Amino acid sequence: MVDRAGDFGCIAEVWIVSAGYGLVPISANLESYSATFSPGSADSVAQSKSGQRDNQAWWGLLASWRNRDLQGPRNLTELALQDTSSPMIVALSKTYLQAVLHDLADAAEAMGKKADLLLVSTGTPPDGLEKVQLPCDARFLTSLGGSRTSLNARVADRIIATSDRHEFDSAKVRNLLQKDLDRSKDILRYDRRKQTDFEIQHWIRTRLNVGAFSRSSLLRELRDTGFACEQRRFAGLYDEVIAGNCR
Repeated sequence: MVDRAGDFGCIAEVWIVSAGYGLVPISANLESYSATFSPGSADSVAQSKSGQRDNQAWWGLLASWRNRDLQGPRNLTELALQDTSSPMIVALSKTYLQAVLHDLADAAEAMGKKADLLLVSTGTPPDGLEKVQLPCDARFLTSLGGSRTSLNARVADRIIATSDRHEFDSAKVRNLLQKDLDRSKDILRYDRRKQTDFEIQHWIRTRLNVGAFSRSSLLRELRDTGFACEQRRFAGLYDEVIAGNCR
């Protein structure tokens, strides 16, 4: 992203919102860790129903942790205060946005102009950030390409690539992205039928008896035949079938 910004005459710093270390520069040398703000994983920070509050509390603790190997800003507010006149693009998934919500709201207030904060995230804007969240939804996949997991990064890249047209002025960026969305095609929606775990595992066994198919190829085949199954669920069912076959 730094090199990409340089290609368009911009000087950029890239920082990562990490559930393990807090706010860190992309150049930081980090030890491996297992932590995520995303729910449904053994590594999820929040393991209770009060997930959003737990994630926010954890982010606050990370920000207060002073590590001699991590110099500089420890949260988004401190990063904004480092240079209140520089625009800041913040690209976050919905879950990570909720985790840093209070910090981000404080960062917006700390900046010289609130419009200098450009928030890239899908879904309904949180209270207090309606004016800084930019137009962004899945229709961008048809024009920018990639997957849903890389959508925010691709929109941020689009903002940088067109910087000569808006100079990071919030109103101009918003107008440009809205026009991009209006020209983008709608996402195809599939009306797939659901199956029970038993039915899916029976189908997996049947296909594996024919040949050695990978998990991803079988999931594509299942969906192509008109059946629905979330990727994580299918992975678990597939692994159970493989484990049973190895006994």
